Amino acid sequence: MNIEIIERLAKSAKLKFTPEDLKNWSAEMEKIFTWINQLERVDASGVEDAAAGPELFLRPDETRDFENIPAVISAFPSSEENMIKVKKVL
Repeated sequence: MNIEIIERLAKSAKLKFTPEDLKNWSAEMEKIFTWINQLERVDASGVEDAAAGPELFLRPDETRDFENIPAVISAFPSSEENMIKVKKVL
């Protein structure tokens, strides 16, 4: 894999690598993509999708009212009206 691509990926992820690390990651990424290409060539036409089996039961997607809102709000150090104040996360 091209080292420039690894540098762009690292920058996007806010990671810093030494030139030696970039070479190592380039080789590792090449191995991963080679493996993925091998998987794409595997004939899986007779294999059933595991997610479609009968053992997958999902609850209905519906809203529910929580009855003890004051107890939840009181568990937090700070609130305003019926909203919980939390620290800013960046």
